Amino acid sequence: MVSKLSKPLSTISFGNFVWGAFLIIALFFPYKKIELYFLTSSVFLLFSFMVVLPHLNKISLFPVVILFLVSISAAVGVFFEGGTVRNLSEIVRFIPLLLMFLTLPSLNVKTRNLVKILVFFSVANAGLTILQVLHVPYVDFITSIYASENHQKVSLGVSSRGLGFSQGPGQNGAIAAACLSIFLPYILNRDYVGKIPLLKTATTASLLSIILAQSQTAFLVSLGIIIYSLIYYFIKYPESRKKAAALGSLGMSFFFGFLWYMWDYLSYLVSLFTLGLERNSFQTRIEKSETILNSLFNEPYFFITGVGKDYFQYSSAMDNEYLFVWGVWGGFVLLIYIFIIFYFNLKIWNRRPKSNEHCSLAFLFCSGAVLAYPTSFLSDGRLMFLVTIFYFLSVKATKEINEKKNMDYQSIRFNS
Repeated sequence: MVSKLSKPLSTISFGNFVWGAFLIIALFFPYKKIELYFLTSSVFLLFSFMVVLPHLNKISLFPVVILFLVSISAAVGVFFEGGTVRNLSEIVRFIPLLLMFLTLPSLNVKTRNLVKILVFFSVANAGLTILQVLHVPYVDFITSIYASENHQKVSLGVSSRGLGFSQGPGQNGAIAAACLSIFLPYILNRDYVGKIPLLKTATTASLLSIILAQSQTAFLVSLGIIIYSLIYYFIKYPESRKKAAALGSLGMSFFFGFLWYMWDYLSYLVSLFTLGLERNSFQTRIEKSETILNSLFNEPYFFITGVGKDYFQYSSAMDNEYLFVWGVWGGFVLLIYIFIIFYFNLKIWNRRPKSNEHCSLAFLFCSGAVLAYPTSFLSDGRLMFLVTIFYFLSVKATKEINEKKNMDYQSIRFNS
């Protein structure tokens, strides 16, 4: 995906600052102000890019291709349906992605520092979620900065669903599930024990956020990714089997023990077990998907290019990212989207990965494949940024491991 770049800037402190500051912006800037969110991210990356520019060798083609395809769908939408602002805003969504590919690979960074930021976010997010569910008035101001007015009144006020640093409980559950997916390889790899402070606390905090957000999708995703990761490490990492079994038992005990203890207070989440597929929210999503599909098949010549946002009745909340990508951005983008989601998971099963970051990325995509159906994944700016960051960290870790192996080989060859 990334074209070869010149040697990364040697100043590790500057690299740590840029990567760290961008991750803080991605996690803590209010996403409900979506235009300002992407503008702030773009401006910060643009200033960083100006520093990196003299060291840049080639431009990565991947974000350029995506930006080009999305621009075509926006142009088609403007030409046939109008809605210039809404359609062109889809292009703005990918400008930070392009700047990330231009800037971040050229900067050195310590991965451990970025994971520490994620740990802090997860613990802080869980703390805020707990205070919101307890209806502590002192956090109302913070909640108003991040959450939409409707979710404050209904989701939090009526259903007591925690919002955290997100605009809604579903988004809170999604970001917590993403953090959980990232933490699991570090937890299960015995070589990383104790190297990242509060890592297990942050993992528990992510589970707490998911349960208290009462996001049914995030609940199923977290349960699935825990089971998936345990099976994967049990098969691929024999040295981690005892640890996987022990942590799996403790994790599941906490997960279901806390759920059982809070059963009477989690009415929305409990409906997942009592009503199953008969839930109103699930039935509404099915109806939405059918409406969108019917609209799409009415204009089949737009299958490839997409037809922009104004053509669809539910374009602002489709509840199905696969349909959103297909209808709004086009068939080519959908194929790339599906390929990316499943490629990394197939890769780790085919060959044992060389780094925790590679596993974190694969687990992120595994969780995202499910999140994308009823909520959103890569169309959510925070999750898109997290995925892209861990893609770069995975490439960086693999490169460092290969260089170390080459040095060891050369050393052995020289001594012999």
